[in-house]
Amino acid sequence: HISTIKTEIKDLDVLRRVCENKKVSCQIASTGQEVSSRLYSGEAKGVATFKPEGWRFPVVVDKDGVLKYDNYNGGWGKQQELDNLVDEYSAELVRDRLRMEGMRVVSERRLEDNTLELEFVR
Repeated sequence: HISTIKTEIKDLDVLRRVCENKKVSCQIASTGQEVSSRLYSGEAKGVATFKPEGWRFPVVVDKDGVLKYDNYNGGWGKQQELDNLVDEYSAELVRDRLRMEGMRVVSERRLEDNTLELEFVR
């Protein structure tokens, strides 16, 4: 079975864990608070910020899980770095949910199109 997932960053504990694993700077707001970061286009506020490797400006996660960022079409940060981090966030979220359902991931592989494939069993 193949599933395609559109990712919104809503589980900040998973985001923190992924950023720590990838050694990416991450700031999570306290409950009910916001963090802000300067982007090229101005100040952006949200519930978290992180800065992918090689990026000039951070990525801001708004309260709805939508990402705000300026990378100047790759000139200020490679889109692939952000995409990989979001993919890993999605995969980690799925792994967590599978464990909660009593399943486990038995294999993972990245396909030529950079899709991450997870195989799991109960």
